[in-house]
Amino acid sequence: MRGSGRRAIVAGRVLLLSAGALLALRPSPVAAQQPGTYTESTTTTVAVRSGDQEHARTIARSGTYRVTLRGDTLVVQATALDLATTTGDETVRHDTDGFVGGHWKLLARGDAWRVVAEPFVPAALAEIVDLAGLMGDYFPPAPPLALSVGLTAPGGDGRTWERLPGDGVVARLAWTRQRDIDTVRTMADSLGVAVHERVTERGEGSWTDGGVVGWSRRVTTTSDSRVAGRVISARVAEVVRVERVP
Repeated sequence: MRGSGRRAIVAGRVLLLSAGALLALRPSPVAAQQPGTYTESTTTTVAVRSGDQEHARTIARSGTYRVTLRGDTLVVQATALDLATTTGDETVRHDTDGFVGGHWKLLARGDAWRVVAEPFVPAALAEIVDLAGLMGDYFPPAPPLALSVGLTAPGGDGRTWERLPGDGVVARLAWTRQRDIDTVRTMADSLGVAVHERVTERGEGSWTDGGVVGWSRRVTTTSDSRVAGRVISARVAEVVRVERVP
């Protein structure tokens, strides 16, 4: 014992724990992500309003993904996927056999994974949800290193990170991010429509020496556009939960 502290070995590291202080674990960079199997459940609610009319649809997705490491490439394979859409009182379950078995390939660049190869997605599924682009922001980026409990720090991608209390083995961090995006989209007859979007993201994850092991997030996107004198407002709310299977 040295002063009021005591030494403990956590995940192969010797860390100093002092009285009244919590462990400042250094979360691993994304390149340390270990192979494994991940289960995901996602619910997306889409609501579009024009004048006094509103249309809403809910997309429910649950999947299992096997992650392997080939050299410096992270390979993700979809091994199971359930996909259903609900509009009003009607629920439709979609055939995903043409997608299951598909692979993504990702490379670590900076503090995040970047997709370098996407799987084939049947047109009928692509119209419902962007499955090909799923891994573009699937794994959260590596959080700031050595952030003490209760403190916040900015990330390089506009996120603000906060260190949460943990157990000394798993580092828990939360993040928030807000973005405003202005684009011009081409509609029918080559009509250009200005669209303003606001994207708000809140998430929480757990990291070990083997990378991120579980996370959840809620992403809300609101947009406004004007077409032929009418204002069209849309709101997309996505709730995601992912866990690594032991």
